[in-house]
Amino acid sequence: MLNNLWAAPVLVLYRIITECFFGYEIQAAATIGRRFTIHHGYAVVINKNVVAGDDFTIRHGVTLGNRGPNSLDCPTLGNGVELGANVVIIGGIRIGNNVTVGAGSVGARRRSR
Repeated sequence: MLNNLWAAPVLVLYRIITECFFGYEIQAAATIGRRFTIHHGYAVVINKNVVAGDDFTIRHGVTLGNRGPNSLDCPTLGNGVELGANVVIIGGIRIGNNVTVGAGSVGARRRSR
């Protein structure tokens, strides 16, 4: 209980700093490996269920998330992945190691029926 009392103000402060001052929303629970780099990082959104490996690089306008409020499936990215400007990847898409995704690309997994 005590940990939760201390964590809440820290998370609020984290959101204020990242969203207002830096212009991006990277949820604290997202799993991102070592040497994560943001180039020109404005308008970046990363969902809490995203998993990214080491040497992950992104540029402005990148969105990584789920397909909506009833979905937990989020992208899984390998090591050495680089995402260009305005890339949108939603749903349970997997991207392997050492992949570059070009600017403006969109990846969305189709809903299963």
